[in-house]
Amino acid sequence: MELEFVNRNVNLQMLFKEIERGFVIAKDFKILRKEFGKEGFFMAFDCPSIPGVVRVIVEGSPERFIVKFFLKEDRLISLISYIGIPFGTGYLYLRNVKKMENFRKLEKEFYEFLSKVVVSLENSVGKHS
Repeated sequence: MELEFVNRNVNLQMLFKEIERGFVIAKDFKILRKEFGKEGFFMAFDCPSIPGVVRVIVEGSPERFIVKFFLKEDRLISLISYIGIPFGTGYLYLRNVKKMENFRKLEKEFYEFLSKVVVSLENSVGKHS
């Protein structure tokens, strides 16, 4: 899922730090990779209840940016577990369904957190973190 924010004038470096500290570290997730550039940032982290890597990407400018939150998963394993149900891979399929339920719950928490942070950081361009 992704959300677009327009006319918020948000300091993206401050947003990056808030997501890192207030969401990822606060939930004890392990950061696997993070990058910050001129037009946004990328962060990947491991969440114990969701086998797979969760990624956050922010692209754009302080006035207009898009936030993407998604799960990087192995599609081949998902497909095999679904196709193989008649051959005994139902457990893998059910595990995948549970993983996606956990991810959707985490995604909802993230976007609720993000909405509050963006409001608090409105017009923060020019301010130092």
